[in-house]
Amino acid sequence: MTVSRKSLNTRVFEVLNEHLMLQDAPAESQRMLTHLFTSALEAARENRIGRSFENEKRQATIQLEDVAKLLERILNKMQELNLVARELLAREKLGLLDVSNGELEGYSWAGTVIGNPGAVEEWIEQLEVLRQSVERTRAELEPKLKQFGRGAPRKDGPLTVAQLCASAFKEFVGRPTYPTWNDYTDTYEGRLYRFVKDIFAAGEIKANPADFTKKAIDVVNRNYSMKK
Repeated sequence: MTVSRKSLNTRVFEVLNEHLMLQDAPAESQRMLTHLFTSALEAARENRIGRSFENEKRQATIQLEDVAKLLERILNKMQELNLVARELLAREKLGLLDVSNGELEGYSWAGTVIGNPGAVEEWIEQLEVLRQSVERTRAELEPKLKQFGRGAPRKDGPLTVAQLCASAFKEFVGRPTYPTWNDYTDTYEGRLYRFVKDIFAAGEIKANPADFTKKAIDVVNRNYSMKK
């Protein structure tokens, strides 16, 4: 059974306090960091980081394009309706049509629509604003899509969570070190390793904490070197 967000939030808060010693940090900082880790764990657990999430964004972009085209077709139809409705109204004003005639079913609806001057134009304007908004969103999203080559799915979620651990550890504790193997206890040791291990356990992330601790430190060190 998947842990609820509330329970996960509590677990994360306890782990952060144990490994990062956040007791002296401002309450707002504690809440923000807890929320950040909780959100990352949820995304990793649902496989919504990396390749799979990029596929979701790509599908969303395609759907937005379809929506934009659909809105454009609706706009065209609304404009046609507007022309017909105005023509009907003009003929009624000239006495060329009798709207009480039972044979003119459906015309009463058109008469109601155009009974409010500019009603159809207002609909058209609103639809156009919506269409432009959808198109802008699609245009902004499309260039940000990442391309992934073929191959086995990567575990981007656990790596992202481990990187988050390494960055937070560096900020609150100090420079992270690689885990070391203890032959006597037959386990890995290291402060960051234990932090990653406990965070993975809190979020029910099924991945090797030692492997991802090493990879996360590589990334953090590489980013640190690039900023120097």
